[in-house]
Amino acid sequence: MQDDLDEIRAKRFSQIGTLIRESTAEIIQRWEESIRNEEEQDSSRYAHREELRNHLPQYLEHFGAELATYGVSHERQRDSAAKNHGRRRWQAGWRLDEVIRDYQVLRIVLMDYLNKHLDRPLDLEEIKTIGVLLDDAIGDAVVTYVAYQDDLNAEKASEFGATFENAAVGICHIGLDGRFLRANHRLCDLIGYAPEETVQLQLDALMEPEEWAGLKKHLDELTSNDRPLVSCEVRMKRRGGGNFWAKATVSLQRSRDGSPRYFIFVIENVTERKRLEEQLVQALGVAEEQNRLKSEFVANVSHEIRTPMNAILGMTELALDEALAEDVRDYLTTAYVSAKSLLALINNLLDFSRIESDKIELETAPIDLFRKIDEIARAFSVDAFEKGLELVVDVDRDVPRYLIGDPLRLRQIITNLVSNAIKFTEQGEILIRASLVKTEGNRSTIRIAVKDTGIGITKEEKRRIFDPFAQADASTTRRFGGSGLGLAICKGLVERMGGELDVVSQPGKGSEFFFTVELEHSDDQPEHAEPGLKKLKSLKDRRILVVDDNATNRQVLINHLQQLGCSVDALDNGEAAIQRVRQAAEDDAPYDIALIDALMPGRDGFSVIEEIESDSTLKRPAVLMLSSADRATFADRVRQLPQVHYLEKPISRQRLLDVLERLLSEEKQREDGDTNPGRRSTPSMALRVLVVEDIPANQKVVQAVLRKAGHNVTLANNGREAIEQLYTEDFDLVLMDIQMPTVDGYQAAAAIRKMEDERSANIPIIAMTAHAMRGDAEKCLAAGMNDYVAKPLNSRLLLKKVQQWGEKYATSAEAPIKRIPKDSATVATTGADRGASDDPASNANFDAALQRLSGNRQLLLDLIQFFREDTPQLLSDLIASLTSGDHQRARRAAHSIKGLAAGFDAHRVSEIALAIETLVTEGDLKTAESKVPQLQSSIEDLHRELDRFTSSG
Repeated sequence: MQDDLDEIRAKRFSQIGTLIRESTAEIIQRWEESIRNEEEQDSSRYAHREELRNHLPQYLEHFGAELATYGVSHERQRDSAAKNHGRRRWQAGWRLDEVIRDYQVLRIVLMDYLNKHLDRPLDLEEIKTIGVLLDDAIGDAVVTYVAYQDDLNAEKASEFGATFENAAVGICHIGLDGRFLRANHRLCDLIGYAPEETVQLQLDALMEPEEWAGLKKHLDELTSNDRPLVSCEVRMKRRGGGNFWAKATVSLQRSRDGSPRYFIFVIENVTERKRLEEQLVQALGVAEEQNRLKSEFVANVSHEIRTPMNAILGMTELALDEALAEDVRDYLTTAYVSAKSLLALINNLLDFSRIESDKIELETAPIDLFRKIDEIARAFSVDAFEKGLELVVDVDRDVPRYLIGDPLRLRQIITNLVSNAIKFTEQGEILIRASLVKTEGNRSTIRIAVKDTGIGITKEEKRRIFDPFAQADASTTRRFGGSGLGLAICKGLVERMGGELDVVSQPGKGSEFFFTVELEHSDDQPEHAEPGLKKLKSLKDRRILVVDDNATNRQVLINHLQQLGCSVDALDNGEAAIQRVRQAAEDDAPYDIALIDALMPGRDGFSVIEEIESDSTLKRPAVLMLSSADRATFADRVRQLPQVHYLEKPISRQRLLDVLERLLSEEKQREDGDTNPGRRSTPSMALRVLVVEDIPANQKVVQAVLRKAGHNVTLANNGREAIEQLYTEDFDLVLMDIQMPTVDGYQAAAAIRKMEDERSANIPIIAMTAHAMRGDAEKCLAAGMNDYVAKPLNSRLLLKKVQQWGEKYATSAEAPIKRIPKDSATVATTGADRGASDDPASNANFDAALQRLSGNRQLLLDLIQFFREDTPQLLSDLIASLTSGDHQRARRAAHSIKGLAAGFDAHRVSEIALAIETLVTEGDLKTAESKVPQLQSSIEDLHRELDRFTSSG
């Protein structure tokens, strides 16, 4: 970890050093503007500045070079060329006070320039480091000046003495034994001694023993010729008590024969600077704590947000599967898309808070890079088609396919970049390209780029494009939408993976976002690492025609096919394709296969095939039709054409190989007399699923999704009921919520795994949770669960995992013998089938509850009865547990009251119960207890309202 931090710091200083070296002229210009007024008032005092101006470019060049190498070797790369304050300059009339002042002005100008022109302001460590290095210029100037004065002729002694005494910094001579030989007035003021008293002092008397030990080590290095100059910060004592921070720059004065004479100390009071640094450290600590609290809040509140989101998305998705009027479908589709956008924003905020607080953890798992990129591209194919964009995938052949890394985060990065490319591109194409940068041993550095032909960004906009909550300009957010978090999250994730994310762009000419990531090769590769390659040897030297109006897509297809040894011709329009097929027939060299884009200007792919079919003199090649159009409509049209295959864009190398393999296989089967190649059947199985969930709305969503797929569902309201069910009934799979009263999901899973009944002990358990804290997946697996799905539930993913785990167990030796026919799947329930709503209301909203229950008034009356029966005991449990300090029991009681009241939209009760649950979770039992009377009063009001409703008939 420290090596990674050192590398990051070294890169940062390299960036700063490069900026200084490239901007020397501008920095000097600003320095001149800062000192111009003084020079105009008294030009005679600043005669040295012309020569100093000539010297500053060289000084800044070497200072930038020193910063660029700082941190790489963990040593300062001092260069004597940067210390041009020698004899010649003082002989030319330079004045020490003016030189010191000019360098201090340069320091202020340089710091201000860096803060304005770097991609982010300097942090504390950078300010300290640069300040120390800049201070050396003053130290060097003073030391060389004093050394020069020491060697002046006797007639210059009085002039030297005046300069020595009146210097703006403390100067003293210290003997090799540590005794003061001479000290100027400024130093005497700092330590509180008169000049004549200093000669009786030892330097170590002005420091604590540990401070003197450190300084003594530096002095020894000077005398042994290991270093020409040392600089350090020490605390020095004042006479009468107190101390101050001093920056000491020390050189060694030698005799003409080279033997050591005494040390020259230049001492500057930096107490104020140290005080400001300490304040900054404290401020940073406060900011970090605030960030930590913010991140925990975002993670915890996401649980409460995702729970109702599960019901909204699940119910809307189920409703859209029904036969609906067009206007109703439009309303529901709008609601569904908006809910998905809200969920995406919630996920982005959560990811950003984790990255910002350095709490995001990367997974280590196998990655099929080819398949991962193909899946991402196919997911965006419809979006690209609807905007009239060509989406192209190009993965270099030398890129390793099977790697080790975090597949989820890698997908998140690429998905965000592709989504942005489509959002900001009105016409043209999107290219997803993966290439190999280098391979060292068992690791490869991969470069993944997403290039578009969109609006592009300016150089100025690029400086802030990766900042959180930022877009290229304010109008971009209004026009395209978005929170501005996506790229900031991507940059944080890429940097956590040890890579870099950057962009190359020109306004109006598109952008290319790219990142590099170093990944380990996977040893666990499938035997079919390149499926079909052996069978595709028959493609060698076959003539193939590629017809596509998009140049990038043509080139990608040419590259793939030529790597297989094919002879490839490529054209950009249908008319030319027809002429080329005819010419090939005349030359007695017909094409074996034609890859034809279905949607081209002029003649489209279908008209090309029809024209060739109408000419009986032509041998039609086997056709692979390419399109990104609507899958169902296009596939139906292709099926009407004999010997035509369909390949959906964007085209990956692997899917191209798969289709070509199938094409050749069917060609061989036709030669063998099989008229219906490729038949297969995959019957599905009705499974017995135990759903363990305490929230009524979630019960309904999961139950409806599973029932629609033909599965048998039994409900349990908590972990205890689940364990009891497993003792008496046979199931193929358990869907287990995590947060539940009585017995939670972790406890229930652990108990199930300890059952003596081998069948129950081996049954698959899939966890369901809306809690978004780190480590949930690991805790679920540690408790004995087999898999994990996050809420809000994705119905397709849920069914996929249920089918995968359930059928695996149902067909195993451990499963019960009894099976359920597909057509007899039913739904059995235990506990109340209650609804919930998040619409604002006063006490209860019976109309909304009835609507959610499909008008089933009896079911609503049952729900009301459950509330009447259960709340007195739950309220009693809540009061008793708050009094006894039983956090867990109190939280579960409040949680249960909240869930019961939500069944008929009793938000007043639900909100108070939720507040109590939250306070108990935070450990504030006293405040929670103070809200109990309010909860009791609201429950009494609600009971009266329930009585009115039930008595109304």
